[in-house]
Amino acid sequence: MTIKKNKNCILAILLLSFFGMVGVGCSKPIIRSFTPNTDQDKSNYGMVGFGLFIYSPKERNVMNVINSSSGTFYTNLTVPYIKLEEIVSIDNQNKKLTTKPLDLSESRTKEDELSNEFLEMKFTETSNFFTLVALEPGKKYVITELAYTFRKSSSKGLLTTIIRRFPMDPYKSFQSMPIEPIPGGIRFLGTYMASVQKTDENDPYGVEDPNPSLKDLLDKDLVTLKLQKADQFIKIQRSDSLRDKYYGNLRPTPVTMEMHFLNEILPFYDNTYWQELAKSRLEELNQQ
Repeated sequence: MTIKKNKNCILAILLLSFFGMVGVGCSKPIIRSFTPNTDQDKSNYGMVGFGLFIYSPKERNVMNVINSSSGTFYTNLTVPYIKLEEIVSIDNQNKKLTTKPLDLSESRTKEDELSNEFLEMKFTETSNFFTLVALEPGKKYVITELAYTFRKSSSKGLLTTIIRRFPMDPYKSFQSMPIEPIPGGIRFLGTYMASVQKTDENDPYGVEDPNPSLKDLLDKDLVTLKLQKADQFIKIQRSDSLRDKYYGNLRPTPVTMEMHFLNEILPFYDNTYWQELAKSRLEELNQQ
């Protein structure tokens, strides 16, 4: 993970001109979540981690190696395709949430003693999981929109990349997946599946189905996303790809999924408060 300084990048460029080799030292800063600087930060900051994928039962993709008997999984979600908002109030009686936009643009740079350069942000991703850091205690967050990309062939045989967006009912989203950081701690929520499901034309969060059946058209049905824990769904898949992604090479249990998450974030947080917490939690989990 070593990030070379500019003078090393210049040297690498000069070597390229002579040897035509690929430079190894001119990487961009490593992206990670905010790390506490002070004891007060350690008391206030809270990290949440989770896995998330979309499952579209009606879409078929013969090239998808993690296909079940039908449908397609979209596991390549990225931060820009997950819209998070901060919760202002919860009205359980009327099943409504009041939210406000969450500013995720704030960032800062850090450099460690080995000259590794980091770009720290509130919401980031690793290979298989997402991490969100709240900088103030008592904050609650909710996913209000998800999107994924897929490629579709035109009548002329040309492939077009399409972004498909789903607005989500904030109350239902939070009930299924409450995002509540613990001040001074790391909370792992598990892995969630957002399943594309049929809804009626009166659903304000319904969108048009890109692959409607004749019955769907006649009934004017729309589709929406339903968030739910993915543990059991992953276990029954014929392919091991989802299990490998969210459990690593460990036996699939909630404990091993959390261990896989913690082991995956550790390399990003050498000599930080998050590393201390992650190592301590791993020791606890290893004894369970």
